[in-house]
Amino acid sequence: MAARTYSVTFQPGGRQIVVPEGCTILEAARDAGIRLNAPCGGSGTCGGCRVVIPDDPPPPSETCRRVLSGEEIRRNLRLACQQHVRRNLRVVIPEETRLLDERILTGGIERQVPLDPNCRKVVLRLPEPSVADQRADAERLLDELGSKFQVPSSKVDLKVLRDLPERLRSLDFNPAVVVIGDEVAHLERPTTSNACYGFAVDIGTTTLAGYLVDLVTGRTVAVASRTNPQTAYGDDVVARIEHCGRARGGAKTLHDLVVGAINEMIAEVCRRADIRPAVIYEVSAVGNTTMNHLLLRLPVEAIARAPFVAASASAQSVSARDLGIRISPAGRVYTAPLVASFVGADTVGVILATGMHESEALSLAIDIGTNGEIVLGMRDRLLACSTAAGPAFEGARIRYGMRAAAGAIDRVDLRDDRLAVHTIDEAPAIGLCGTGLIDAVAALLEAGVVLPTGAMRSAKDLAGRTGLARQIVGADGLPVSIERNGQGDLGFILADGASAASGHPVLLMQRDVREVQLAKGAIAAGIATLLEEYGARPDDIEQVLLAGAFGNFIRPERAAALGLIPDLPPDRIRFVGNAAGTGARMLLLNRALRDVAEDVARGIEHVELSCRADFQQRFADAMFFPEPPAR
Repeated sequence: MAARTYSVTFQPGGRQIVVPEGCTILEAARDAGIRLNAPCGGSGTCGGCRVVIPDDPPPPSETCRRVLSGEEIRRNLRLACQQHVRRNLRVVIPEETRLLDERILTGGIERQVPLDPNCRKVVLRLPEPSVADQRADAERLLDELGSKFQVPSSKVDLKVLRDLPERLRSLDFNPAVVVIGDEVAHLERPTTSNACYGFAVDIGTTTLAGYLVDLVTGRTVAVASRTNPQTAYGDDVVARIEHCGRARGGAKTLHDLVVGAINEMIAEVCRRADIRPAVIYEVSAVGNTTMNHLLLRLPVEAIARAPFVAASASAQSVSARDLGIRISPAGRVYTAPLVASFVGADTVGVILATGMHESEALSLAIDIGTNGEIVLGMRDRLLACSTAAGPAFEGARIRYGMRAAAGAIDRVDLRDDRLAVHTIDEAPAIGLCGTGLIDAVAALLEAGVVLPTGAMRSAKDLAGRTGLARQIVGADGLPVSIERNGQGDLGFILADGASAASGHPVLLMQRDVREVQLAKGAIAAGIATLLEEYGARPDDIEQVLLAGAFGNFIRPERAAALGLIPDLPPDRIRFVGNAAGTGARMLLLNRALRDVAEDVARGIEHVELSCRADFQQRFADAMFFPEPPAR
């Protein structure tokens, strides 16, 4: 008997899809190409995938009752990941639930390197064979490359070799030769001699950044970015690893998603540069260990289980065609080396881009994301660790959290017992992105609304400070009476219903503050552990390098006020942007750096935090916020 199917119509937009009975609304949205805010990957823990079922809504599940407020349930809100399709449905997606185009950081610190790419194209004029010169075609080609162009090529790809006699003669022994590494990979007409490109990509857990690089001039020609489509299966790598173990074909799904996004970016930069993808001969990729393994189709399950072992930490050079990446049919994909299961090639890229491995200054590099990668050291010694900061700084597990897109509150200031908020593009407020979250908690800490313990004070406790007290509400957004103070989850109104896109206030909840404490506690404890291991104090740090989108937009004084980063003079703090992307480009432009990357990756002392009792104690201590200055 055929399974029953039902139609689901998504509003606004009216997109309709037919799905089998029993699938979730979240799965239906994925199939319809609609991206919902589901940081937990559909486990029902984050509450991000709230949708409205306006017509005869089904009773809320236990999970919905636990995650949603009574007022939201009365407004017919349900969690898309928990609601199964049992009949034809009309589903309204609130603006705060639909994932909009977010601001993705592609720029970063620039570091000049000698132009000596691993891939090059040279034009040869070969002497034709004769009775007096009976060298084989391949040896004739390799001899000319070595003697006239000093191109270190020692072999010819077997596919090229099979066609070599016919190809050389059709080109009148005047080929443009593409050499990748030490191998002749392709022969073309000499008119294409100046068209030799590479593509560098930083595969982040949340975002992708790609760079088209002219390997003849060393210039970055075009840049493209995307949200990582794997986020539909969870914002953190553990959720995606679990999906691979749970769902049949899960790893292939995630591989296909990221490769599809990379191909989209390649097509976009080629259009901008007016070139064909066929003249891109090499891709260099950096990313964390899970992103690396999903790209290469390596098993990932062991990464998330003790003792946390990757399938391989070495650099790889593989056929682009084998991975499904659409560049030259002869193209290769180089993936940079990894450090450990949760410290990946993106961290190696940051080190190369910032020159930490060559510096005599004690530096601290922090890439704050779902996993906070931290590196401490200088030329003679580098230590690295990864902390499970969680996705709070990317808007996940925050009641009104979102990524950095139009309408996200990105800045909050305290002005005369009043909070002033700013949104991206000055659009009506939808929610809070990571920088706004840090600002909001820091401002409320300064105002005395949030205590160093992380507790949010009630309206009763703020007697005499009417402006702030009026903003204290319950989880349903309604005023809290004196009798109810301290009961349930308190919230602070950052944007009232009149200025919010949804008509419902945007709140910072007590439990959101707890999520910030967990995230900042993990980062701060990781820093403290590395300092202890290195034998240094915070004051010994000569420069703090803040990498990634969050680090680039954060206000250092706010982060320091929460204890997220060491409280150091502003001139010791540098924003290095997408340094991982810069590292990926450097590895395209200078092949010798690939050996350096291997040395760096193997030389880093990885500090595993999960089994250290001293880290657990530091984490507990770091949950507290510093005492704010007296007002």
